[in-house]
Amino acid sequence: MRIIIYPLIFDKLKIKHGVTSLEVEQVFLNRIGPLAKEVRVNNQGMEIRFWFISKTNKGRRLKIVFFIDPEEKAPVVITAYEPNDDEVSLYEKIKRKKKK
Repeated sequence: MRIIIYPLIFDKLKIKHGVTSLEVEQVFLNRIGPLAKEVRVNNQGMEIRFWFISKTNKGRRLKIVFFIDPEEKAPVVITAYEPNDDEVSLYEKIKRKKKK
């Protein structure tokens, strides 16, 4: 799977969040839940943004926010970090709703 992480984002993930590109790739590959669409106005860009929470191969839970590059047809990572309890709770609610 091709995942795009621009150099500035890569640096932010590494320095601010302690997240590696390998962890981002693992979380994408390990995802079993649905994609959530970003609806908060302050967090919307020009592109439709999606997010999900999943785990790395070592069990580290990460929230990934991304958009799809229409030309590359690949996800472009905006951020990745350990989610807080509210984000985990919201995602669990979204997962339950999607199962119905």
